[in-house]
Amino acid sequence: SVRVGMTEKEISDLGATVLKDLGAKKNWHRVVVRIDDSTLKKFSEPADPEKRLGPESLFFLDLGPVFEVEGIEYEGDVGETFSMGSDPEKLRVASASRDLFRTVSSIWREESISGAELYARAGREAEKIGVVLHPGVDGHRVGDFPHQIFFRGGIGELGFRPGAGVWILEIQVRHPTLPYGAFFEDSLV
Repeated sequence: SVRVGMTEKEISDLGATVLKDLGAKKNWHRVVVRIDDSTLKKFSEPADPEKRLGPESLFFLDLGPVFEVEGIEYEGDVGETFSMGSDPEKLRVASASRDLFRTVSSIWREESISGAELYARAGREAEKIGVVLHPGVDGHRVGDFPHQIFFRGGIGELGFRPGAGVWILEIQVRHPTLPYGAFFEDSLV
């Protein structure tokens, strides 16, 4: 289990072990862990492997396992933010990422808008709940491994409403004044 004092690297290694124990054949992306001010970093930015969890730390995990079912490899992609302590603002920001995900996924299901419009709406919805949407972090397609042979871009780049395939909605937000943020992602189906 994740404990105070663990580093981003130790948590990442633990996540990879847990996924393997659960039957993941491999991961299509590394287990990403961000702690405190590192929660402001995008997926593509380097981790701080020595950053440690404190008793009031906020951290998130981003997992991309590949499971095999009847000889076909399927990708997953999930992420969530957790708080080690009881700081009300950190708890609020973590909750806001989940709430914003639910709001934006409802918009996806109920309205016929493009991916670019979806993320523009996500930014406005984020402001309503007192957080700022991280620019340039959006969802993507997953499916049969490797998904990138079908489409390499993100939802936010699309000038049309994506239909076929399984799409992942990524929500990364930051506190409006404090140096941390939160992340939540899951499937839109």
